[in-house]
Amino acid sequence: MVILLVALNGPHADRAYAGLSKISKIQMVSPPPGPLTTALVAFKLPDSVNSVAFRDVLLKKYRIVVKVEPKRVFNGTRISPHIFNTEADIDAAIKAIRTELERAMVTQSNQE
Repeated sequence: MVILLVALNGPHADRAYAGLSKISKIQMVSPPPGPLTTALVAFKLPDSVNSVAFRDVLLKKYRIVVKVEPKRVFNGTRISPHIFNTEADIDAAIKAIRTELERAMVTQSNQE
């Protein structure tokens, strides 16, 4: 059953990985598409961005649910695309992540 779910979720995870890897300010943690791919796509935020606050903005503004690891642990975020998500959902999530990351970086630089 796990193999089936990965096979069904794989294209969404691959799409998410491809889109997120184009965002220069994040560091991809998940393996690239290939034999080690899972349905989970994890990335590390810049140290200047609070992952918990970032998650809260994604939920409140875009209704996007992500899993985070606090800054003291890893300052990372994980998305888990599933078979009920569409390509449009994945693209919207990538756009929201890019937009809010840019906004967070501008806010941070204005505070310096």
